[in-house]
Amino acid sequence: MKRAVFIFSLFFACFLSQQCFADFYIGVIGGGTAGFDLHQSRVDTSTGYYLGGRIGMTCLSLLRIEEEISYQRSGLDSISKKGFNLDHVHGHVNFWSFMTNALIDFDCPFIISPYFGGGVGYTYENGKGSGRLPRNDSHTHAKMEQNAFAWQALVGLKYLVCFGLEASFEYRYFKVKEVDANHKFGLALTKLF
Repeated sequence: MKRAVFIFSLFFACFLSQQCFADFYIGVIGGGTAGFDLHQSRVDTSTGYYLGGRIGMTCLSLLRIEEEISYQRSGLDSISKKGFNLDHVHGHVNFWSFMTNALIDFDCPFIISPYFGGGVGYTYENGKGSGRLPRNDSHTHAKMEQNAFAWQALVGLKYLVCFGLEASFEYRYFKVKEVDANHKFGLALTKLF
């Protein structure tokens, strides 16, 4: 009996290993971002862009687990310093994000298939800007640098182009800490192996 259970367990494990991690993939992501409202630092950003890459595996033909690294850059709209809003602000804010995502693919009999999911990770923010105090010609400078926990929710539509190459359009809601959030709209290219 023990031998039969062992042989059955061995065959079942082999079956699961073939079914569970069927596809390995790599991809690139990029697009535009809406303004990022950084309440803690009293900085508001304008629209910007993001670029990144991802690597992952498909599990049980509908679940994807992936690691993602991305860079985001946005210009500054306004800076508040010591209770004053600075005029004629110039500068930028950069974000490096390292995320672990879980995505669910819908197996639809259509050309375009939807997916959704989310992720958690870590972000490093840095930036600098300068502006002029109201009713004063003196310039003042502001710097920011911080590390924080981040999470995101995403939804998208994917299309199989050819030979294991997928193109996707996706929306991401990206949140840092309790208060800072922005919206991303972008494209992704994914190569399945």
